[in-house]
Amino acid sequence: MAYGLSFAALIFAPPLSTLLAYGIAATFITTAISASIVAARSSVPFAIAGPDPTTVAVTATLVTALMARFAAEGAPDDLLAPVIIIMALAAALTGLLLCGLGLARAGGAIRFIPYPVIGGFLGATGCLMVSGAVRMITDHGIGISTMEALLDPSILARLAPAIAIALALYLGLRHRKDSPYVLPGILLAGLAAAHLAFAISGTSLAEAQAQGWLFKAPAAVGLTPTWDLDDLRAFPWKYLPGLSGDLFAVMFVTAISTLLNTTGIEFVT
Repeated sequence: MAYGLSFAALIFAPPLSTLLAYGIAATFITTAISASIVAARSSVPFAIAGPDPTTVAVTATLVTALMARFAAEGAPDDLLAPVIIIMALAAALTGLLLCGLGLARAGGAIRFIPYPVIGGFLGATGCLMVSGAVRMITDHGIGISTMEALLDPSILARLAPAIAIALALYLGLRHRKDSPYVLPGILLAGLAAAHLAFAISGTSLAEAQAQGWLFKAPAAVGLTPTWDLDDLRAFPWKYLPGLSGDLFAVMFVTAISTLLNTTGIEFVT
């Protein structure tokens, strides 16, 4: 649940915050479907499927690129449909690529990728995750133009707890990597510390939401289609050439991440 909420918030960051409920629902449903299929059909008994952080990071970049084009040329009234369509397109293209790799028995291709490329891939993924987290917390991306806003004391006050949690997770997972209780323990401790701070300062949950410390309660959503053929026809297909690099990034990163994960499983078994 922690990963699902975090990844949904990363993709549906401002100006898509009002659509977060759909992002959470989509993340949980797709996670449940993929986990069920892998649990039922995988030849590896301990394999667990779920959202991949690297894929989520580049998908968030793809959605951000689409929003940037809308901001420059005018956004439609309904942002949900084009966002879901571009993510579905990226998923379909990625699926075709992975099927091609599987049919070609190209799982061993990871052996031909140099270590600097893999290291750069992991480092860039980390940078994307950090940038997305900062945008989610502060409504500002990391850049020269936003540096003054990020150095504002009120913004730094929001970032400080996130940095503290990140350091606690890094140190905890580094020194107690074999314990399954480190990650949930730190997250629960952070949750308790936050609400204790609210209680001591006399800040109500509504005030904490208004100040940007907590998610605003998402609107209830039902199992209804998020787009139809009219939305498909209205999608700005003219943006695709400009988004091709981001689409390729989603495909490439997912393929590399999958190869790394499967190679790791084969190594362990």
